[in-house]
Amino acid sequence: MRNSWSPFVVSAPGKVILFGEHAVVYGKAAVAGSLNLRAYALVTPRDDATIRLVFPDIDIDAHFSTQTLPQISKEDLEHPAEIESLVTEAITVPAGPGRTAILTFIYLYACLFGSADRGSGFTITVRSLLPVGAGLGSSAAFNVTLSATMLKLTGKLVDEGASIEDKKLINEWAFRGEQVAHGTPSGIDNSVAT
Repeated sequence: MRNSWSPFVVSAPGKVILFGEHAVVYGKAAVAGSLNLRAYALVTPRDDATIRLVFPDIDIDAHFSTQTLPQISKEDLEHPAEIESLVTEAITVPAGPGRTAILTFIYLYACLFGSADRGSGFTITVRSLLPVGAGLGSSAAFNVTLSATMLKLTGKLVDEGASIEDKKLINEWAFRGEQVAHGTPSGIDNSVAT
C-alpha cells in the first residue's frame, strides 16, 4: 500500500542557558534562549513496512520492520529510559553514540504508533548543526524534531505544530525523549527547543 503523504521537514533550535545552568536541575529559575543552530529532520514515505533512520552526523543508518517494534502506552514503563528492557533480539540497537538516539526513536514509536498507524514505513534523516555534548541542547533539538515528526505522522497535531496545544504536546513527548537520553532532565532544553 502506498503512503498518501508528501515528504516534509521539521526543525528545532538549540539552546543556551545564560544564567542558572545547573540550578534548573533543582527547580530554580534560569535565563535561557534559543540559538540560530538547528536540528533538521527530513521525513519521506516508503512503500514497504520498513522504517529507516539515517543520522549521518553520528554514523547511524538503521532499518526496522514496523511489525517488530514494540507497542506500549506511556504508562507501561515506570520511566521512559526503561525502553531498553522492551527491545527484543529482533531489534538490533548498536552500541555507541547513536544507541540513545535509536532507543529514543523506539520509545516514541512504541508509545505513539498504534496498530492502525503501522502500515507503510518511512525514512527519517536527521542532520544537525549543533555539536553533540557541547551544552547547546543537541539532544533536545533532536527530541523536538523527532516528537513533532511522530505526532504529525500519527495525526495527533491539531494545527501542524503551530498551536499552543500542539507545542505543549510536542514538548511533553520531547521531554520523554530527554528522559530516555538523560534520566532526569530539567525540561528547560526541550522547552526552549519547542
